[in-house]
Amino acid sequence: MMSFFDQVYQKLFSKPETANEVLVYEPISRNEHYSEGYAFWLHSVNHKSLIRKVAESYLLKQNNLVGEPDVHLLATSVSNGFAISFNEEIDKKEFQFFFDWLGEKVEALPYKRSNSDVTITDKGNVVESKEKHYFKPIQQSQEPPLDQQFGNILIEHISIDNRPSFIKFVANTYNDRMYKTPDSFEVLAKYLFEVS
Repeated sequence: MMSFFDQVYQKLFSKPETANEVLVYEPISRNEHYSEGYAFWLHSVNHKSLIRKVAESYLLKQNNLVGEPDVHLLATSVSNGFAISFNEEIDKKEFQFFFDWLGEKVEALPYKRSNSDVTITDKGNVVESKEKHYFKPIQQSQEPPLDQQFGNILIEHISIDNRPSFIKFVANTYNDRMYKTPDSFEVLAKYLFEVS
């Protein structure tokens, strides 16, 4: 055990704790094992089951009811979306698969992936991992007004101390004369949650 003097000395002269220190910032990369697991999940009943559960919770939340997993609606004048809280009934790996699947669904639209990265930050008392996919609509013409479709789409998967916390899906639109009126977010949500 340190003496009182040692404790005071350490506080005065030790390297200060750095909250919000970025430990890792790099492009997302998936190894072969992950990719194989993801491909298997895509063709499993678990994949469709999770989509159905999220879709049901999304509809329930629109009526101010809570489902499992809990879905939170995000709506402002320029942003629309939802967040899905992780719960123990969802497999940790499946939750991450769902994040990547949302990205693939967006990329199947006339959208291009602008970037996909992961940032790991030491927040002082916890370590936050934020995986992010960011998409922009593909423009058929560069002449205004530009077609913003559903807007720029950001998908984030947040983990705290290596435990999934939530997935956030947000479409951010522009409200100026350079852009056409955005398409309805509900059309996008219906597309995301349809199960064949």
